[in-house]
Order: sequence, then C-alpha cells, then structure tokens
Amino acid sequence: RQVPVETHIRIFSRGQDRIFIESAIDISARKALEERMQGLRDEWDAFIRHELRSPLTPILAFSQILVEDYAEVQENEKMTRYLDAIWQGGKRLERLLDLTREVSQYENGEIVLHRFDVDVVRTIQDAIQDAALGIGEEDVDTQGRVKFVWVGQETGMEELVVSHDPQKLQRAVSNLVKNALEHDEGEVTVRFEDLGATVQISVQNWGDLIPEDRVKTIFEKFNTTKRNKKGTGLGTTIARLFTEGHGGQISAMSSESDGTVFTVIVPKTAGKEATRS
Repeated sequence: RQVPVETHIRIFSRGQDRIFIESAIDISARKALEERMQGLRDEWDAFIRHELRSPLTPILAFSQILVEDYAEVQENEKMTRYLDAIWQGGKRLERLLDLTREVSQYENGEIVLHRFDVDVVRTIQDAIQDAALGIGEEDVDTQGRVKFVWVGQETGMEELVVSHDPQKLQRAVSNLVKNALEHDEGEVTVRFEDLGATVQISVQNWGDLIPEDRVKTIFEKFNTTKRNKKGTGLGTTIARLFTEGHGGQISAMSSESDGTVFTVIVPKTAGKEATRS
C-alpha cells in the first residue's frame, strides 16, 4: 500500500565533500486526521445550509405576499420599505447558500465540465458583459470602463477556437472582472493572449492594492477582496475551481507598479486532468 511521507534533506560539508542526508516521516496519521476534519467541515456546511434554508422559504414567501396581496400594506410606505428590506436580505442569503452548495458539489466532483471546441474570445466578451451588468454598468464596449485587449491579434482574426466549457470559463472570468470593477471606478483592462498550447486571460485594475498576506489566501473560501462592500468571498474560489477544472492555473498579484492583476491560463485542448469527469 502507498504511505504518505514528508521528506527533509540536510546538506553537510566535510572538507571537499558534500554529504546529503534525507529523512522520511510517515504522515499517515496526519493525513487521516486532515481527511476526517474535511469530512466534518463538509457535514457542518451541509447542516448549516439545510437549517438556514428551512426558515428562509417562508420568510421570502410571506414578505412577498404581504406586499403584493394586502392593500393596507401597499398604502403604508414605511411598512413596504421594511418588507422589501426583509425580502432583499433573504434573497442575498439564498444566493449565498446556493453558492456554498455549488462550491461543495464541485469540490466533491459532483459538477463536471462540458467542453466544446468553440470561440474563447466570445466567452471572454460574454463574461465582461455579465460582470458589468451584474453591478449595473451598461457601457461595456471598448470605450467604456472595461477595455478588452487581444495581445498579438493577427489582422482579420476575430475568433480563436479552444476546447473549453463556455459556461464555466465565462463564470470564472466574469467573477474576476466584477471584482475589478467593484475595486476600481476607473478603467479595467482584460487582456487575452494565445501562448501556443495555452491561452492566457488577465484582468487588471488600479484600485486599492490587496495586502500581500491576503493575496496568498485570495482563492480560499469566504476570503473576500471587498473591504467595505458586501461580498460572499466565493467569487475567486469559484474562479479557481473552474480554472483548475480545465487543467489550468490561476494566480493573483498586487503591486504599485502593475496594480492588481488576476491571471488565468488554460490549455487549448482537454488533457487528462482537465476533463474532471
């Protein structure tokens, strides 16, 4: 049977000679504990989602019924405003529960990618549109807040066919663009580049920088980039999961010289690890 080990190498010098000593430690117990802890976290997440969703259904239903079906409520502006706040808060909680369930399902292999040979440029442009509309921005052409740049685009070339899941990749890029738009009231740049075997998509903004310690954990669950704004902390996690599902890589950097840049690199064809089926 396979045994997980942790290795350490020490180097000593003795005269002209260099001595290498490698040690291996059996970490089976630690791995078993980690798996058990992950299982408990998953069970707790599922329990919380169920317990929160049960009372949420009547809250949403009855607050809507009161506003729509009762004339005395409709005539009371303050009561209508309060009930609308209840309904809006309930919908935000519902969206959060849906997102946490989706992340859990994907992590457990319950959601698979459906790849097609389609134009990836269109996928990116649709992602920009979705992100801008998601925060109320309707001007999303190249003269608006989002600037799309195809690095190295050949004359007359309007599309690039790549094997990918359009819905999932669009979702990943859309989340990154939306984050950028919410962080920077100025221009956001989305760059696309054909690197041969892979394609690269980067999203850059010049808003507030992300501290180095937070950059390291930016793709973990519930680690929001929004300091003073409401956010689920799952947008970048979903972007990471969908990127890795394509067999790709995602990274983030934030500096005075380059601003904040999120970069996605995915292969043009479906490799063994990219199928996730």
